[in-house]
Amino acid sequence: MPLNVHGDNHRWWVLGTVGIGIFMSTLDASIVNISLPTIMGYFKASLALSEWVILSYLLVITGLLLPLGRLADMMGRKKILRLGFMVFSLGSALCALSQNPPQLILFRSLQAVGAAMLMANSFAIITAVFPSTERGRALGINGTIVAIGFTVGPTLGGILVSTLGWRSIFYVNVPVGIMGTIMAAFVLKEHLVSSPLENKQSFDFLGAALIVTGLTALLLGLTMGQEGDWGRPHVIVELAVAATTLALVPLWEARTSQPLIDLTLFKNRLFSFGNIVGFLSFLGMSANLFLMPFFLQLSLGYSPLHAGLLMTPTALAITVVAPLSG
Repeated sequence: MPLNVHGDNHRWWVLGTVGIGIFMSTLDASIVNISLPTIMGYFKASLALSEWVILSYLLVITGLLLPLGRLADMMGRKKILRLGFMVFSLGSALCALSQNPPQLILFRSLQAVGAAMLMANSFAIITAVFPSTERGRALGINGTIVAIGFTVGPTLGGILVSTLGWRSIFYVNVPVGIMGTIMAAFVLKEHLVSSPLENKQSFDFLGAALIVTGLTALLLGLTMGQEGDWGRPHVIVELAVAATTLALVPLWEARTSQPLIDLTLFKNRLFSFGNIVGFLSFLGMSANLFLMPFFLQLSLGYSPLHAGLLMTPTALAITVVAPLSG
């Protein structure tokens, strides 16, 4: 009996399709962490260079989320989601084929462009297809997928690296990305998932430039500063550029008619405190996911598999608790 993806359960098929993209994107933000010591040894690269395999991915996603969210509203969310799956799959394949650290960093950046397309679209698509009575549950499930993707990465990465080698953590994305592309083509209905303002909006180029420049300069400044002297000229310049451009963002967004960030949302206390709590939560979780693999492997001498298994309780706890809290 053929699957009826457009029947009464269509919205859940949409959630499943979006969930695949979200899981892939968040998984790859953490799966590389457990593999980085192995990658460092393979390429005989320094920690300072190797950490950009992780930082380039996070930096590109952070800078592109807001602009790509607006582009999805303008050009069509289904188109951006399908393109995101394709770009992510291509970037993953190229990462697996990399012959040196600069290539891997470059292709990780390409992979991150696809991930940003997938992540920028998820909440908007879910909100569009689910009625208000089910929307909270659907968004809670999506949030659970985000948390599981982040936390299961080290465990899965440890298993793959120990059994198939470090390139397997990228190859595994390719068939999943192809499946996601096909599902997005057949499951998503353009008229249901698109923004009502599609083709009626203008893009805030200046706002996007300020946000991307500010966040990029901030991350570069913080990264370069902690590697050595905070007083180095280029670190001071990067942090000064970040402070200036990010200070200009709310001033410009309050003036433009179609801003990337609707500042009036922050008048809602629940929205504001929710963002603060989410930021602090992911700050702590990300620090743990980044530092723990190095401590377990380089300081304690554990294998990637052993280190990954030791980080499994975090993934299990979030898997159990997140749906209940959502």
